[in-house]
Amino acid sequence: MAKKTKKTKENISNLPSKDGNYNLFNTKEEIVYTGQGNIKDRISAHSKNPNIPFTSYTFNLESSAKKREQIEEQRIKRYKPPLNKQKK
Repeated sequence: MAKKTKKTKENISNLPSKDGNYNLFNTKEEIVYTGQGNIKDRISAHSKNPNIPFTSYTFNLESSAKKREQIEEQRIKRYKPPLNKQKK
């Protein structure tokens, strides 16, 4: 897997419109949400939602829907992001 570089919310317009997994971080560098889908669409939508406060994010591209689901489930179990309540 490629190294993940943390990006700030100002970089959202430059995101790829490809499928993958992502993590959203708060100011304390804690993962507050992890998800999957079209990277640009999902992170852009979260940036407009006041109920999902985040200051930075990481992502990795993954074309396989099955693999994206597995990665998301693993991250939820490992990091227990507070905003991923529906899949706990």
